[in-house]
Amino acid sequence: MARKPARERKLFVSTALDLELIEGLNRLAEQEEVSRSELLRRLIAQALEDAEEDAELARWADERMDDIRAGRAPTVSWDKAKRELGL
Repeated sequence: MARKPARERKLFVSTALDLELIEGLNRLAEQEEVSRSELLRRLIAQALEDAEEDAELARWADERMDDIRAGRAPTVSWDKAKRELGL
């Protein structure tokens, strides 16, 4: 039988977790009616997606601040922003 390409295979990762985390995973896995392994896969995938999005937003914010500091982007004073927003 031909071996699956690496991207299609599941690899194992081993890590030590505090008992409190294990108990929380067990409770949530039971509530979600999935195995602890499936729950961990979902949580890790979501955390990676969130981290990538956070990094992209941080890059955007850094670029925006560079533009503001260089005078390439307009700014609005706090007082003007409050007035325009009716605050």
